Amino acid sequence: MSKKLFAKLPFTQKAIREALYWTHESMALAVIWSSPVTRLGERLGQAFLKSQVPDPWMRRQLKPDYKLGCKRILVSNDYYPALQRKNCELITWPIANIVEQGIRTSEGIEHRVDCIVFATGFDVPKSGTPYPVLGVGGRELAKEWQRGAQAYKSINVSGYPNLYIMFGPNSGPGHNSALVYMEQQIAYAVKGIRTILDSNLKMLDVKPDVQARHNADIQKRLAKTNWNSGCKSWYLTEDGFNATMFPGFATQYAAQMSKFDVKAYRQVKADVIA
Repeated sequence: MSKKLFAKLPFTQKAIREALYWTHESMALAVIWSSPVTRLGERLGQAFLKSQVPDPWMRRQLKPDYKLGCKRILVSNDYYPALQRKNCELITWPIANIVEQGIRTSEGIEHRVDCIVFATGFDVPKSGTPYPVLGVGGRELAKEWQRGAQAYKSINVSGYPNLYIMFGPNSGPGHNSALVYMEQQIAYAVKGIRTILDSNLKMLDVKPDVQARHNADIQKRLAKTNWNSGCKSWYLTEDGFNATMFPGFATQYAAQMSKFDVKAYRQVKADVIA
């Protein structure tokens, strides 16, 4: 139906995308920061839970004990019904160990199972790089990021000239499409590459003090967000460092990426040996 509409009236495709963008953008007020909209969202969520799950004990197990947005929000209309099916049992006790017949939980009960599906989530803060990335003097990016990744505007890392990272540190959205952020990153990388070509440069390398100031500001802003409000999530490292999320609207991220400030970079001419 949508494809037929878009083919007949092409402008509707952009109109719907804009509507989706601004609808999700408004959700930042509930998801990123603690506000009256956050509390309204929590009350609506609890009301929906009560309407879907009649059993008080199951509701107690399913009710979050953290702020809205502190962990990733998943939208589903079949999650609660699935948990209440006759062939499903919700067990929230921690797993103590795997035994011959299945799983033993921490209260000492063994649960017999035919198969175990590991769905343990993401480990983004420790993901490092998919292949070795070496910088100036042989430094290795994966090692430098072991305790939490840092970059300048999510895309450049000091000591790694001419490296542009897509969807890098602190560019994760909690409310809008990741594609919006990556589109801005691609446009920024093109500006950097054009600067290298137009200025006959061998390399551009973001200055360490510029990167440090940028990350200090990011972490200061993150301290006021729901993501850093006390829950344990894949957004954070074990010591609570948030190298994943961007503390603001998608429009703010786009504004951050709109200007390529060449003064933030160490520039080396193509005919000069560094």
